[in-house]
Amino acid sequence: MSITASETWTLAESPHVVHGRLSVRGTLTIEAGATVLFADTSGLTFGKYGAGSLRAQGSASAPIVMRGMDTAGSPGAWIGLTFLGSTPSEMHHVSVSSCGRERTDSQPPGCLVLGSRFIPGDDPTLFIDHVTVQDAAGGAVILQRESRFGAGSEALSVRNVRGHIATLPAGETARFPLAGTFAGIDTSQVRLTHDTLRDSLTWARDIPWTVLEPVLIEGPHQPVLTIPAGATLLMKGGFIVGRNAPGGLQIGTEGGPTVTLRPVDESWGGVDFLPYAISSAISDALLDHCGANIEARGSGCVHIWGDYAGSGPVPAPVFKNVSIRDAVDIGVGLNYGGRFGAGSTNLTITGTNGTTGTPFFVHMSPLSSIPAGHYAGNLRDVIWTYQLEIRQDETWHKYDIPYFNYGGVWVGDSTTHPTLTVDPGVTMAFTGAGALSIGWTAPGAIRAVGTVADPVTFTGETDTPGSWTGIVIGPYADSSSVFDHVVVANGGAPYPVSGAFHFYVDIGAVIRNTVIRHSAGCGVIIVNQPPWSTDFTAPVLGNTFESNAGAAQCGP
Repeated sequence: MSITASETWTLAESPHVVHGRLSVRGTLTIEAGATVLFADTSGLTFGKYGAGSLRAQGSASAPIVMRGMDTAGSPGAWIGLTFLGSTPSEMHHVSVSSCGRERTDSQPPGCLVLGSRFIPGDDPTLFIDHVTVQDAAGGAVILQRESRFGAGSEALSVRNVRGHIATLPAGETARFPLAGTFAGIDTSQVRLTHDTLRDSLTWARDIPWTVLEPVLIEGPHQPVLTIPAGATLLMKGGFIVGRNAPGGLQIGTEGGPTVTLRPVDESWGGVDFLPYAISSAISDALLDHCGANIEARGSGCVHIWGDYAGSGPVPAPVFKNVSIRDAVDIGVGLNYGGRFGAGSTNLTITGTNGTTGTPFFVHMSPLSSIPAGHYAGNLRDVIWTYQLEIRQDETWHKYDIPYFNYGGVWVGDSTTHPTLTVDPGVTMAFTGAGALSIGWTAPGAIRAVGTVADPVTFTGETDTPGSWTGIVIGPYADSSSVFDHVVVANGGAPYPVSGAFHFYVDIGAVIRNTVIRHSAGCGVIIVNQPPWSTDFTAPVLGNTFESNAGAAQCGP
């Protein structure tokens, strides 16, 4: 059955009765106050076989009623309204009830269904003005692909639905019809599907947004998505910020009510800040059970990821008063220069689980950006680091958990001549092949200065002699380097020689008040040098050598 030309359903001829699936070409106009009754399994489809649209012209005093034949209003008695093609439709002051029957046309069950998942170009626009969907099943409103709400849409109300409120592309949150009410809904969710946000917008705090798929934020307009203080979002997908073009994410307000992002099911994707991320901050927020992989960067709740080449932009979101709880695999990953923004503070990461199970994973990024916080209570309570090249001045701060390194640390750069400063109380453990190398291929320095009560400790992954290589003072090491009140334990894995300290240049008495113990070789080894001017065993330096396999100092 079909309507092949424009026509008007008047108030005088009400009620109008629809039997079966009725296809509309042209424009169907429904007058204010009219009633349309739908037999079981019936529905209206606009634009399937050419241009077709609806103009439902109700008013506040004379709304249009669309309902099933059964006055009891059984949910899912009839199919609903389907909008295809590209012709815009509009609904003013309309009550739609008892719709949402299961379909046989590969469309999802819902009362107002726009577009098609399978047919590009079927992207209609529907203007909503005080529309109520009630006593229904499925989704009250479903927008697919590039379907859109008409600009200025307002007041969608949903009541007593055996299903959910709406499904729409994430970008349509900008035009979602606000000022309506929701009540008596089995699943009170406005479900957001994959989309790219190309203009800045703020998500209304009181709408139950549910992010089902990844949401990208980027574009030439430098869009920023704002999630206001006090909002609660249900999550399955996540946010990808600044992947190919500038974009930003602002979650919460410092000192404001807490924003909560929690999973629909067991976990959700997390947040990726990528090289073009700008204007980003997370404040007074809880990120709960996040870390399912959303963009092939490995599991983890938050990834802050710079440019692979090291020459591009560097993301630096600010975190203040943020808790990451029960993350999958990693709490926060810092990669290729990605870092926390200046002013970040009071970050808590606890309950991290999975294969890695650490609050942090840091690769080729500065450890100094990690803010003050609380990081104990995870599967592995360490700041996991991998292949760190320190090319700028950097400070390693003390936290409530130690550092752990896999793959080594190198300090040096021919242009910047960096200095690594290590605060009192810092502990860094290294794996078997790991070494702390200072000035190996380019100038660099280290200042590791502890105290009697709070020494700096460099040790191996296990409490076994030779469980890591040790500290390598390379040919370009700067004489400003110093180790004072430091413990160096369990070094001596061959490099190719064996010692807790390896010196390739004489830079003076840089080891003082330091304990060197449990080396699998010498305490200090001088490698291929002429007669040496410094005796690190001299009492005036205050160094202690304990239980080393070789001599305290070896070499020429």
